[in-house]
Amino acid sequence: MSFPSARQIVAQRIIETTSRWAAGATLDEIRAGFVQLLRGPTPGEVDEVEFAGMRATWTHPPERKTAGIVLYLHGGGFQIGSPASHKSLICRLAAAAGVSILTPNYRLAPEHRFPAQVEDGLHVYKVLMAAGHSPEKIAIAGDSAGGNLALVLAQQARDLGLGQPAALALISPWLDLTLRGESYTSRAEKDIFSKPEALRAMARTYIGKGGDAAHPLANPLEASLANLPPMLVHAGDFDITLDDSTLLKARADAAGAACTLKVWPEMYHHFQVFAELPEAQESIEEIGAFLRQALQ
Repeated sequence: MSFPSARQIVAQRIIETTSRWAAGATLDEIRAGFVQLLRGPTPGEVDEVEFAGMRATWTHPPERKTAGIVLYLHGGGFQIGSPASHKSLICRLAAAAGVSILTPNYRLAPEHRFPAQVEDGLHVYKVLMAAGHSPEKIAIAGDSAGGNLALVLAQQARDLGLGQPAALALISPWLDLTLRGESYTSRAEKDIFSKPEALRAMARTYIGKGGDAAHPLANPLEASLANLPPMLVHAGDFDITLDDSTLLKARADAAGAACTLKVWPEMYHHFQVFAELPEAQESIEEIGAFLRQALQ
């Protein structure tokens, strides 16, 4: 008797969940379903707190290996997702890095449109520093839309003279809200998690009617990449946002910024959220090692 592989099990979960969403689920149902879809192991300790005027979580690893911290901005297309949906991913990352992670429950669209999410990320960063966390002991990380917000935050920290974080770790960052990359077409059938039509709708919801999808605070590829901290980017070869990562790497190299890109064969958009996948744990371990070294 043959048993389904981890990839098959995860794929079935994704297909079943996203099919329900496509059948006309409400936004509240989609948000709740996202939490269930991304469920997984949660090593360490998670404290629900209020930070910088918003709900947040502090995730502490089973073994702390650095005094630094990570500010994590979750994905979800700027309109779904929360510390609850990303609890497993963040716990596994905290354990791999040996670092405590702060995850704010930033405002979501359509209730709050751009630039509310950007403002929340910047506010949390300022409050962290006011609380005594020096920039060189803060790393910023995020997946998908959270990767967008993480890069925008580092650019703002540079432009406002706030002090740069120690490092940036981006997981399948969704950076180009105009969806100009060739991967949005070539990977449309291969990526079982994200589809171009869904991202187009999320981009419209985020920036609002008549909004500028190329605005540098919404599309960090349109802003300078010079004088940024070291970046590690992990993406999948089947990821429809892959070209965002490759363009980030090319433009960062041209600007003299340190950017390492790893593309995982046959993996789709932010596959790291699924703990069952061996590739997910390998990626998390590598990102954890990068963050731990940056925060030493």
